[in-house]
Amino acid sequence: MLGECWGNVSSDNDIVYVLREAFKQASEALDVKADMLNHVEMGTTMVLAAIDGNKLTIAHAGDSRAYFLRHNDGMVYQTKDHLAHSVWGDSINRSFFSYQREKADVEIHQFELQTGDRIFLCTDGVPTIIVPDIIARRSMADKSPEDVADIIQFFCEKFSKDNYSGILIFNE
Repeated sequence: MLGECWGNVSSDNDIVYVLREAFKQASEALDVKADMLNHVEMGTTMVLAAIDGNKLTIAHAGDSRAYFLRHNDGMVYQTKDHLAHSVWGDSINRSFFSYQREKADVEIHQFELQTGDRIFLCTDGVPTIIVPDIIARRSMADKSPEDVADIIQFFCEKFSKDNYSGILIFNE
């Protein structure tokens, strides 16, 4: 769904507008799928990075994460989990849930990319075992993208009790 909308972007389109429309369509599609499955409750978190020339757009909802790092500046931006805290525990309060379109309120930020910038997108299973400071240091290390990804994957395989996946982007 999001990929189809992104494929229709032209230089005349505002990226944020296109993404917001795509998120609305994705939320509607989730409701349609839930209807087909006898009104089952389902949902997902989301994080994305869209790069258009030297413009980076990061969007997220839920507890999936994005880290934007710059050489000599460190962590330029880090998403914050959309969680509600209560005596019964934490719950995700912004995400894509069936029949709860109001929760699909996606947070969007834009940045100018520079040579050497790094972007790391991941599911919640990664930061539960690797703190952001270590993610930043490992991502900015003078190593190949494959070596950095291997280190992160090793820690996840060894210690994570949650699902985990990630995408590491080097802007060279």
